[in-house]
Amino acid sequence: MNNTILILGTNSGQLDLIKTMKELGWYVIGCSNRSDEVGVKYTDKFYEVDIRDIEAVSKIAVDNDVNLVYSVSSDTAIKSVVQVSSKLNLPTFYSEELIRLLDNKQDLRSFLNNIDLSIVNYVEVDAIDDSNKWNTFPCIVKPSNAQGQRGVKKVDNAYELKNSVINAKQFSSNNTAVIEDFLDGVEISCNVLVSEGQIVFDILSERLIYNDEYFGIPKGHLIPCVNIDEDTKKKAVELVSNVVKALEIENGPLYFQMKATTNGVKIIEIAPRLDGCHMWRLIQHATNRSFLVETIEVLLNKHQSMQRVKLKDNKYYELIFQHSQPSQTFEEERFPIPVDALYHEYRYSNGEAINIINGKKEVVGYYVAEFPKDKWEDE
Repeated sequence: MNNTILILGTNSGQLDLIKTMKELGWYVIGCSNRSDEVGVKYTDKFYEVDIRDIEAVSKIAVDNDVNLVYSVSSDTAIKSVVQVSSKLNLPTFYSEELIRLLDNKQDLRSFLNNIDLSIVNYVEVDAIDDSNKWNTFPCIVKPSNAQGQRGVKKVDNAYELKNSVINAKQFSSNNTAVIEDFLDGVEISCNVLVSEGQIVFDILSERLIYNDEYFGIPKGHLIPCVNIDEDTKKKAVELVSNVVKALEIENGPLYFQMKATTNGVKIIEIAPRLDGCHMWRLIQHATNRSFLVETIEVLLNKHQSMQRVKLKDNKYYELIFQHSQPSQTFEEERFPIPVDALYHEYRYSNGEAINIINGKKEVVGYYVAEFPKDKWEDE
């Protein structure tokens, strides 16, 4: 009988994991509180269960004698993955303590500042009047523990600050917010995979983002980075390595979001999982190695290659999102597939309603392609 995996969540991010595990010959069970998600039809069995319900998820795992419980691209799902896997003595990368640290933005910022890595000024806001402690602008206001760009806002003056804090608190499960220095510079990411204490993947990418009312929402990603120099790339990789050591990571993936500022490379956030932007696919085109498959190999203690990943050539690769306004009906003709696309995927079929995720620009598809370096210079 095939090995069985229970995947928490069945949205577009989990679809990558669902399809990959099927290709690897696994029996795939999915669970989510929504039966209309894109990944449901690709599972072998589906349960309409809230993935935050640890008892219910654990029962599914026990009843189906699963070998693995896992998820990608979701902070909420990873919390449940760790709790259920620990409870049932199934393979897992991280402790609940580490998950809590990376999930809480002020705790992570405090941890980094205390070890003199990526020092950034910040204040935690519990009561609204706590925002009076902050007087440096522009700044960033964000929920303490929400995923993505929900509730995140660049604030230019004191007049905007309180309303931004009120909004951010609404997206935080503990009703707190963080105000911190605005980091001005090129946004970069690093997808890290650690195997037996050794960093195997540490691929840098440049994150293209919108500004103004769409602040922080990604347009796409580039490998290699275009708008930072080689010295900055080296310092970014060094920072990542030092943080991995400080966190005492032995096995597992991490997703670093950073800014290359005039004061050095600074960390924005660290997630204990694969990103939600399908970056593994861009990395695969740039390196000929699958970050996703190798993550599963590490989790199962069956990792094949300890050789550090390198770019396969001198070409430039882009992953670009196709966006729509929310609350519209999807029509393919509005989002043509580029003729030079190496890979393309729609998140919807014709006539389907576009879900509200961030309420501003919703991803309806994405593609991977090669591009000339000057296309994104000074973006």
